[in-house]
Order: sequence, then C-alpha cells, then structure tokens
Amino acid sequence: MNKKRLLAGAISGALMGVICLIGASQRAGGWAGNEWMLFGLWFNRLLLGLIIGSIFVPNIVKRFIVAVLWGLAMGLAWYVSSGMHDLAAFLITMLYGIIIESAASGYSRKT
Repeated sequence: MNKKRLLAGAISGALMGVICLIGASQRAGGWAGNEWMLFGLWFNRLLLGLIIGSIFVPNIVKRFIVAVLWGLAMGLAWYVSSGMHDLAAFLITMLYGIIIESAASGYSRKT
C-alpha cells in the first residue's frame, strides 16, 4: 500500500466531505438538529477517500471505473441510510470518487 496515495485519498475525501456538508446543510435546513446526519455524510466521504486511496489499479481506465463504482456503493449506502431522501448526495458521490482518484493518483506520482 502506498502511504502517500492513502494520505492523499483521505485528505481529498475529507475536503469533498466539507464541500458536501455545505450543500447538505442547505438542503436539510441548516446545522441545528442535523449535526449527526451531517457528520455521517462527512464521514462517508472520508471513508470513500480512504477506500480509494488504499487500492491501486494499474490501468487508468479501470482505475476510474473502480472509483465510480466505489462512489456508487458509498453513495448508495448514504442514500439508503438517509431514508432515500438525499438523491443529490447519492449522485454526486460518483463524481467525488473520480476527484479523489485523480488526487490520489496525482499526489502519489509526484512525490
């Protein structure tokens, strides 16, 4: 396992989680009373970053397919746990998978 790739995945997942929190807090009506739900959403994105950062697929096309599939799986986990009320967070997770994969691949190649 490449530690730099894992760290880049975790950091980019955490950052994607913060971006997602901003949108989700707007859809949920603010932070008050939604703290645990929003923390769960952020944690879901962090886990996505850790998962994508911990695996490496040599072929670039397959790498992005794997990232989209993990995004789909993690997004579905969030969507089901939210009572199937947050479709936007479900759909955007696939894009987050691609962004996290790009960051993890780029950082692990540079250093």
